[in-house]
Parts: sequence; structure tokens; C-alpha cells
Amino acid sequence: MHLLDLLQTRIQVEIEYQNATQIQAMADHAATQVKIQRTVEGFSIIAISYYLKFVFETADHAGYHFSPVIMLVSIPIVMAAVAVTILRVKHAL
Repeated sequence: MHLLDLLQTRIQVEIEYQNATQIQAMADHAATQVKIQRTVEGFSIIAISYYLKFVFETADHAGYHFSPVIMLVSIPIVMAAVAVTILRVKHAL
């Protein structure tokens, strides 16, 4: 009976070790996913701000002329608006 208890304890320890290893791997994957998500969010802010330039160019071709000061000021405002929107969505989840 004593040998059977030792064997059962050894098996239980091995299972717990495997579970701990799997949990650590899952935590590592989750941390990597968070890093990737933050990177994509940063790129999104930059991309949307970059495409704002094309909006102004298209408006210029359509006959709407904007002052360079308006264009210069609008970029940080749009960047901030997109960043705030991303943060709100993130906190809502």
C-alpha cells in the first residue's frame, strides 16, 4: 500500500508540473498577443493620420482648399481622437 501511495504521489506531482508548464506557456502567449495588439493599435493611429493627408489632397482636387495651418493642426487632433477611441474600446472590452 505504501508503494502505491508513493507512485500515486509521483504521478500527481508530474501532472501538476505539466499543468504549471502549460499555464506558463499560455501566459507567455497572452503576453505576446498583448504586445502585438499594442503594436497594431499604434500602427493604426499612424496609418489613419497618414491617410488624412490624402483626404486633404482629394478635397483640394474637388475644389475645397484648406489652409496649411488647418492641415497641420488637424493631424495631431485626429491622432488624439483615434487614440482616445482605441482606449475607450479597449476599456469597454
